[in-house]
Amino acid sequence: MAKKKIEYSYKISYPALTEKIKSEKISGNYLFFIYNHVILEEIIQLIGMKFIGKDYHPKEHLKKFYSDEININKILSESNNLGFFSEKKINLVKYFKKAGTRGIKKEDKESILKYIKSPNPDTLMIIAVTDDSVNPTIFSDFDIPEMRIHMLKEPTEQKLLQWIREKLSGYKIEQNALEYLLGYIELSYDSANEEINKLISYNADSKVITIDSVNKCIGFTKDYSEMDFLKAILSRNMEKAIQIYKNLYLKSDIELRLLGYLNNMFSNLSKLIDPSFDRNKNLINELRLYTDFDEQKHLYFNYVRNINELKIKKGFDYICRTDLMVKFSKYDRYTVFTTLIHNLINL
Repeated sequence: MAKKKIEYSYKISYPALTEKIKSEKISGNYLFFIYNHVILEEIIQLIGMKFIGKDYHPKEHLKKFYSDEININKILSESNNLGFFSEKKINLVKYFKKAGTRGIKKEDKESILKYIKSPNPDTLMIIAVTDDSVNPTIFSDFDIPEMRIHMLKEPTEQKLLQWIREKLSGYKIEQNALEYLLGYIELSYDSANEEINKLISYNADSKVITIDSVNKCIGFTKDYSEMDFLKAILSRNMEKAIQIYKNLYLKSDIELRLLGYLNNMFSNLSKLIDPSFDRNKNLINELRLYTDFDEQKHLYFNYVRNINELKIKKGFDYICRTDLMVKFSKYDRYTVFTTLIHNLINL
């Protein structure tokens, strides 16, 4: 009998998928095609709360594997073993196509199918395909009763608006503000989530979302860059530096990138206060000021007028301490980084 094509047979909307998970018994194995990371996290949280119970916590009950980094037999061995600290557990396998391969190796596929047909009842295995370049047909052999397969549909405008409203519960939303927001973003949960977090941060005090605040949030993100952030620090403009950071902080690893720039900036300041440093040299190359040279030179020279070796040492200490804190998730990165901004500007 000809197999159904996964990409056509198992498409489902996000609201329908959440209702399905809430209503069905959670057991066995899942195969998800979900290309929005924020939705995958929400789905796993929902499954975890139902499979583990109200005490579910990702750090304790969820283990992540990456198919291109680990042998499939190690994943299956982990799935067959009971955890040390909890009876039930979830193993999330993120599937990534290995370079030079066209799909899943035959022996790996056979091992996975063998496990799927007789799984450990205390382990829930979730295979998640998050790369939309992966051809779903390579999973056709997984279309068996023991595997629940779901491919998330991209949201309609109405569904996305509904999801955004739920995310902004507790905020008063001005009429047409969210429709205005949709005009600036893709119809994508990840794209919407970025803008939601900006709006929450920007309107944390007022708790009101307006067309004006939407315009300002998106406008700031489009207008400012990491270089503008450094210029604000050199200008000792705290309000502007914090505002730029607020609207950059959703970029991947933005704090670590800004810390790298700040470290280079203080290395340049250290050179400039050194009496042996020749300021008549080619400063473009010496200080690596390859963009906006005249403006940056002016800002650097103004900044060093009110700074000394001790203050530069303190600046390096602040940067180093922040780097360590940002890398440990127990610290709130926004608080840590705005504290750094305050300290650097007040040197």
